[in-house]
Amino acid sequence: MAHEYVIGLGAVFDMAAEFGSSRRAALHRYAETHRSAVAGVLLDHSPAQPGALVYRRREVVLSRTFEEQFGPARCWPLILQSPPYTFLAEAGNARTTNGVIRTEVVLPDINNACHELEVEISSNSYNLLVLIWVPRREHGRRRVVVAA
Repeated sequence: MAHEYVIGLGAVFDMAAEFGSSRRAALHRYAETHRSAVAGVLLDHSPAQPGALVYRRREVVLSRTFEEQFGPARCWPLILQSPPYTFLAEAGNARTTNGVIRTEVVLPDINNACHELEVEISSNSYNLLVLIWVPRREHGRRRVVVAA
């Protein structure tokens, strides 16, 4: 079902509402079962160091395709900082809005080739939910927009 949607947190939140799960659980399931290269990341709501772009990672779940291209989840550090995780610059904005913040990040794959990835960040008041994916053609897929 996830593959029928345009990739994004809107799809995750729509499926959470449809199946009666939390957004966090839906992000986990969405990332682990998606056929495309997607990663779901759960971060602490506040920075690990005041005034710095440093966040503690609680969870990372990768689709099989993402893992094959970028390496296993165990390779992700427990503390994410910018750089290289430049999307963290938008974490503050995500904490202060009810919507989804969209940005990009450049990360190397297992062959050390850099890829520009799409990123969406949202807050559930307890954690930051982050969805990262390799862009793909989205023609004919359902689009869900999260209104602030």
